[in-house]
Amino acid sequence: MTKKTIHVSAPCRIDFAGGTLDLWPLCALLGDVYTVNHAITRRAEVTIETAETELSEVVSQDLGLRLLVAREEPDVDEGPLELIALALRSLEPPHPVKITIHSPVPKGSGLGASSTIMIATLNGLAAYRGVEMKAEEFVALARDLEAKLIGVPTGTQDYWAALKGGLLAIHYYAGQNIGAPLENLEVGPKLKSYLDDSLIVFFSGEQHFSAAPNWSMLKAYIENEGDGRVRKAFATVAESARAAADAFKNDDIQALEAAISKEWEARKTLSDAVCPVRIGEIMERLKNAGVSSMKLCGAGGGGSMICLAPKEKHESLIALAEEFGLSHLEATLDDRGVLIEER
Repeated sequence: MTKKTIHVSAPCRIDFAGGTLDLWPLCALLGDVYTVNHAITRRAEVTIETAETELSEVVSQDLGLRLLVAREEPDVDEGPLELIALALRSLEPPHPVKITIHSPVPKGSGLGASSTIMIATLNGLAAYRGVEMKAEEFVALARDLEAKLIGVPTGTQDYWAALKGGLLAIHYYAGQNIGAPLENLEVGPKLKSYLDDSLIVFFSGEQHFSAAPNWSMLKAYIENEGDGRVRKAFATVAESARAAADAFKNDDIQALEAAISKEWEARKTLSDAVCPVRIGEIMERLKNAGVSSMKLCGAGGGGSMICLAPKEKHESLIALAEEFGLSHLEATLDDRGVLIEER
C-alpha cells in the first residue's frame, strides 16, 4: 500500500445580505433570490493521510478529540466529529485514513466553519481516491449529509464560499435549489479599497448554530406568522440581497451600506432569537461610536458580526467592543477558494 497525504485548505465567509434565503424550500417559496457573501482569510485546514490503524480515524486539533470511524454507521452518537464521519463514509477510500481537522474560528462563530471543514474534507477525500467531482456535486452532497445530521433543511452559501472563494452572489431559482454563483462578479476598485479599510469582524461570544434560527424562520414563513409580517420581512431581506449584488456590480459604496443596514433591520423582525438583547445593545453602542453599517453573519442569533467603519475609528471601536466581551477576529477578504496539495 502506497502511503499518501492530501492537505486541503478552504475559506470561511462573511455574508453581506440574503442569509437564510439559501435554505430550501424557502428559496423556492420566495423565488428568484440571492445570497451575497465573500470569503475571508480564516481558512480551515484538513489533512488526510494513510492510516496505520485498522479503522479510519478523525482527529480535531481544536477540540482535542479523536474518533475511530467504522464502515457502517453505529447506533450510538459519534459526537462533534459525526459530520466528518458521514463525509468519510460517503467517499470512503479503499483503505483506512487519518483525517486531521483544524478550525480557524471559535466554535459557533457563524462564519460557516463546520461547512467549510466539510467541503475541505470532501475535496480531500475525492483527491485521495482520485475521483473528479463537480462543484455542484460537492454542494449537494455536503448539504444532504449536514441535513441528515441536524435533522432539518440546511442552506448552501457556506459550501459555495469554501469552494469558490472571493465575492459571490449565489442565485436561487426554480430548478436550482443548491444555488448558482453569478459569473464574473468582482469587487470593484472603490469597494475593494473601502472594504479593505473599513471591515471589522467581531465574535460576539455567544455561539451561533444556524439550524435552530433558520428552522424557526422557515416555519414562521410557511405558517404565515404575524399576519404576513414574517413574509413581508423576508421579501425585504430578498430585496436587500439583490440590492447588495447590484451595489457590487456598480461599485457603489453607499448602496452596499444601505443594503446591509436594510437587510439587518428586516432580519431582526423575523424572530426574537435573531438579535439577543445584549448583542443589540452592543451594536447600538458601536453604531453611535462610528460604525456606518453592521449585521450579524448568517441567520443571526449570536456568532460574529461585520462592521463597516472609517479606518481611523477602528482602534477605538475594537477597544469599545472588547469592553463588552466581544473578540476582534482579524480577517481580510480572500479571493482563493479550496486549495488541494498532495504531499
